[in-house]
Amino acid sequence: MDIKNILLFITTGANIGLAFLIYFHDRKNKINIFFSASLLLAALWSFGIAMFRASTDPLTMQLWFNSFYYLAAFISVIFYYFARSFPFEITAISKTENIINVVLLAVLSGMIYFWGIATEIVYSKSFDHDVTFNFYVYIPYVLFFVYFVAKSFIDLSKKMTKAATYSKKLIKIVFFSTLVAFAAGTIFDLILPFTTYRYIWAGPYFTMITVFIIVKYVFIQKLD
Repeated sequence: MDIKNILLFITTGANIGLAFLIYFHDRKNKINIFFSASLLLAALWSFGIAMFRASTDPLTMQLWFNSFYYLAAFISVIFYYFARSFPFEITAISKTENIINVVLLAVLSGMIYFWGIATEIVYSKSFDHDVTFNFYVYIPYVLFFVYFVAKSFIDLSKKMTKAATYSKKLIKIVFFSTLVAFAAGTIFDLILPFTTYRYIWAGPYFTMITVFIIVKYVFIQKLD
């Protein structure tokens, strides 16, 4: 098996394990719920990329391809809700904003379902299949992803100016570690694919590093 896919499967398993560890420690804490949901989605995203790379049938490749873009879209939204609640809320998210978020996600999901992210995927023995994007869907997708990620970091940055010393430390850990992960994901999975799809596997590796940092320095003391 391709070494890149082996590492993607390891990343999948590690994320799933940590997601259940955090969720079952405190199932009523919405911070734990949002973070564990993000980890589970990241695990499925990593798995989807691995399966896409391992696929040879055009229809199967298209299905896996669309699936991991669906998952990444959900990750951006769930992370936003985590950022709004961690480690405290400045203001609660209004019902109107919740409705808008659901509508935006539903519209994007519909676009992916009916028109697809790619117009053509050609099998390559290197597992880095040749992809021709449907830019009428891909550009709105990128804007959607960047919109929710940017809102997340704006909210976290606001909290750093309001938080007490200990909470500020936790926010900084989450802010800078996830910033690295999202920057890597944006580069390898959103920007570089405009010209090459050879590095699509790299994004999940950075999320795994981020997860270990956050779990160790933010959540681990709650598990003692």
